[in-house]
Amino acid sequence: MIVWNESALISNGLCYMKRLTLEEIGKIAGVSRATVSRVINNHPNISDEVRERVQEVIAETGYQPNLGKNVV
Repeated sequence: MIVWNESALISNGLCYMKRLTLEEIGKIAGVSRATVSRVINNHPNISDEVRERVQEVIAETGYQPNLGKNVV
C-alpha cells in the first residue's frame, strides 16, 4: 500500500484525493516524469522491471491522465 501526504485531504472521516501528476507517480516509482510518460505511451525502450514498477504505482494510486490538458 502506498501512502503520500501531499495528495490527500482527510476531513470528517472522508478522504479526498487530488489528481496526481506524472512527477508524483515518478517520485513514488523512483523514476523520472519522462519515464512515466514513456510507460503510459507504451514506448518500447523501457525495461520490463521499470514498466512493471510504474504500472504498479499507477494501479495502486488510481492514477488517471488528464486527457483534456493538451487539447488545443
